[in-house]
Amino acid sequence: MIFRLSALGVVTSLHDFNAADGASPNSGLVQSSDGYFYGTTFTGPGIGGTSTIFRVNAAGDFLSLHTLSSDEGQYVRAGLTEVGGFFYGISPNGG
Repeated sequence: MIFRLSALGVVTSLHDFNAADGASPNSGLVQSSDGYFYGTTFTGPGIGGTSTIFRVNAAGDFLSLHTLSSDEGQYVRAGLTEVGGFFYGISPNGG
């Protein structure tokens, strides 16, 4: 689940992952220069359950941007870093 926590300790759910958009996020979110938060999931939809890359805004508008193929990487366990408008990440499998 992606959530927001207020200074008073109130938790608001922004997105619940399901089989169609990824599962088991394993890292934090990074806020990009475009204002969105970006992240990865450990597994994703489809055969083999490869990882997904997603974005979400503070209102909870969620978009799955890409599901990694086994050639691109699988089972992402780390977050993303933005440099010069590009995101960089690592994957222990695939490639």
